[in-house]
Amino acid sequence: MNECFKLYKAAHACTKGPKFVRPLAGVFRHLSQFLFACHIGSQAEIGDGCLFQHNGVGCVISEKAVIGKNCEFYQHVTVGTLRGGVPIIEDDVSIGANAVLLGNIVIHKGAKIGAGAVVLCDVPESATAVGVPARIIMTSEM
Repeated sequence: MNECFKLYKAAHACTKGPKFVRPLAGVFRHLSQFLFACHIGSQAEIGDGCLFQHNGVGCVISEKAVIGKNCEFYQHVTVGTLRGGVPIIEDDVSIGANAVLLGNIVIHKGAKIGAGAVVLCDVPESATAVGVPARIIMTSEM
């Protein structure tokens, strides 16, 4: 587990703790932003085993994000809201550098998102999505 993810875990634990501990969540979140230029919302739900390469430099993860286990994020990834919806990322997903995932979409188990992709629609299980806007170039059925 890398340092930015440890700071997220501490912030997330504070949001679930007693009322007097909750303000510490902001301290941990701001510390992560200061040290690693990484903003992971303290209320985001992120599974165990996730890896933020390069300590998550430039990553922005929404407060409402739901991310499964063993996902891999490269630098400058954005997972954000669009018209109130936020992406759901299932287990074992790999997201390349500078990728942007926006809106009410699902990135299914084992999918790969290419560097620089802008994903605005669902990505099937074990598929690879690339481009702006992202399109599926490979699926497990091929």
